[in-house]
Amino acid sequence: DRHKPNEIITLRRRFEILSLVGTLCSDGAHLHMSLADSEGKCVGGHLISARVFTTAEIVLNTHPNISFRRIYDDATGFDELQVINKAEKDYENFLFYGTTLT
Repeated sequence: DRHKPNEIITLRRRFEILSLVGTLCSDGAHLHMSLADSEGKCVGGHLISARVFTTAEIVLNTHPNISFRRIYDDATGFDELQVINKAEKDYENFLFYGTTLT
């Protein structure tokens, strides 16, 4: 909702990373994280920042013909993801134009 600001909370405990997915591009990172505490209670949302206690097993993948960028969308009021197929002669041939669902 463009008229309701996102709430940012700070969690100061140790968690297990259950999932971390998103995109990294020249416009910055857009990451979603799910965490579980020692009792198995889960929390998730957009990752703003984090500190790793011991290790985090993270795999990054790239593709030579795909790039990401975020473009402002008047309909949502947010910068939305565009996935670009660089192998196409017409760079405006987007594979996906996302809209944030909340």
